[in-house]
Amino acid sequence: MLGYNMIIYLAALQEIPEELVEAARIDGARPWQTIRQVIWPLVSPTTFLLLITGLIMTIKNFGIIQAITQGGPGNSTTVLSLFIYQNAFRYYEMGYAAAISWALFAIIMIFTVLQWLGQKRWVHY
Repeated sequence: MLGYNMIIYLAALQEIPEELVEAARIDGARPWQTIRQVIWPLVSPTTFLLLITGLIMTIKNFGIIQAITQGGPGNSTTVLSLFIYQNAFRYYEMGYAAAISWALFAIIMIFTVLQWLGQKRWVHY
């Protein structure tokens, strides 16, 4: 996803009006101040979008891992969703898999709530 994220950031950076960056330079802003005070707030919606889609893509990579490696060698490619699947349908430990599923749900919900609360502070439209 690094290439995808870089293309999206590049598009966001190209949409920043050059007049704002030039005005910051004329006002005496240093390069770091220009990045922090002008550029970062303008690309914050893009950062929020990429955080949400990155979380979703991380959770969705069950299929490719199951198809190629089945979690091996030595469980080195096992992700939480694959671990749930293995416990439920390979080892028939449905209760344990259900408990892990609820934990995964709670983790995803916490991250989502934190991102939505954080969005109000640092996403500027």
